[in-house]
Amino acid sequence: QAFTQAPPIGNWRLHHSFTSALQIAQGDKMYTATKEAIFSVNNTGGFEYFNKLTGLSEASITTIQWDHETAQLVVAHDNNNIDVIKEGLVKNIYDLVRTSSIKKINSIYCDKGMAYLATNVGVIVVNLFKYEIKESWILGPNGNAIEVFSITKDSNFWYAATSTGIYKSPLSSTNLADAKSWTIFYGAGMLLPIKKISAAPTGLIIEKNDSLLLIQPSLTT
Repeated sequence: QAFTQAPPIGNWRLHHSFTSALQIAQGDKMYTATKEAIFSVNNTGGFEYFNKLTGLSEASITTIQWDHETAQLVVAHDNNNIDVIKEGLVKNIYDLVRTSSIKKINSIYCDKGMAYLATNVGVIVVNLFKYEIKESWILGPNGNAIEVFSITKDSNFWYAATSTGIYKSPLSSTNLADAKSWTIFYGAGMLLPIKKISAAPTGLIIEKNDSLLLIQPSLTT
């Protein structure tokens, strides 16, 4: 029978529950997030975990996402603190903690070294090369802030699932921070509440609490 060695006197050891996973992300390893920690398993069965003792800034994880361009895992906490994990090291981005208008990061979409954070006031774009906030997108009419639950794109458009419906903007748009670049694509109707929106070859997949919906853009335009 094997026993784990107790920590030295005066040191602490955290005991986390890994029985309730929040989210899974596939990257260089398979990452699983719980509220307090993240653990990963590689293709040889090697196990690694991250918590406040091993580098995470908080123990209040809300969502994670992998960025293939920079080979990093982006971790959002419930106070808007952002951790970025790369090759076992953790880089912290504290900027959004100081922003009182942002109450919640609902989800993360990563693409080409940028992390797009869907929040209660719009989309926050984080540069994962420089570990800094690049810009914010306000999607509502007349520049009014609306909650964004999830964001994605296909070969032609950006799509944002919001509290008032799904908005879209062409990939060719040069100023996504301008609300005028976004137009309503699909009204809220029976869509709410939306957990996630994803682009697939057959259309947009809407994930709700208890179901999946498929919207085909070619049939709604």
